[in-house]
Amino acid sequence: MQHTNAHEKAVGEGTSYISCFKGVDLRRTEVAVGAWICQNWCGSSFMGWSTYFLERAGLATSNAFTMTIGQYALGAVGTVVSWFLMTYIGRRKLYLSGLSIQTVILVIIGGLGFASRDSMGASWAIGALLLVYTAVYDATVGPVCYAIVAECSSTRLRAKTIVLARIVYNIAGIINFIKMPYFLNADERKSLCLSSSAILTYSRLGRKSGTLLGWDLLPLHRLDLFPDPRIQG
Repeated sequence: MQHTNAHEKAVGEGTSYISCFKGVDLRRTEVAVGAWICQNWCGSSFMGWSTYFLERAGLATSNAFTMTIGQYALGAVGTVVSWFLMTYIGRRKLYLSGLSIQTVILVIIGGLGFASRDSMGASWAIGALLLVYTAVYDATVGPVCYAIVAECSSTRLRAKTIVLARIVYNIAGIINFIKMPYFLNADERKSLCLSSSAILTYSRLGRKSGTLLGWDLLPLHRLDLFPDPRIQG
């Protein structure tokens, strides 16, 4: 314990949180923060509300619950698959390709939301796409984000960079917790809702909210993550 304490003091000597915003370390901090924000704002909150969302989409409660169980099973499989994808594809390519696929899926889900609530075909299609979305998320953005955040920072500033990135992640999570109930409840009549990319006026979104979250992701794809090939993984 004494040796570890002495080593940590030596490594952290001369560094502060201000150091995370200087020179190359500023870019590393931006990458860590951006990676965690994207993970939070990529529509992943749909998975936590999946049963309720599928009910709002028109599925019976029992069917919605069954689909949710399948979702978590796919998530476990997707996480294992990500171990191998990171090895052969790389962090940056896997992360950005995952975001791109998720955007397309969310826009399609939102488009299906404009179908009649009595259309069981559209409801089942939404459920199936949500399962595909979960598999993609857990094979790409979900687990890869943690590897990116841990690896992109410098050794001496790693702990401080992760702390800063996690703080921003939690702030993004608070915004998600506020907006998702409004997105998912078609009976809400609030005039404004805090979106990932802007303050957007909306009314009676319900299952169409997938479109809004999908469009929120489009600007994120322009993030030039890891310009330095040495940290592309």
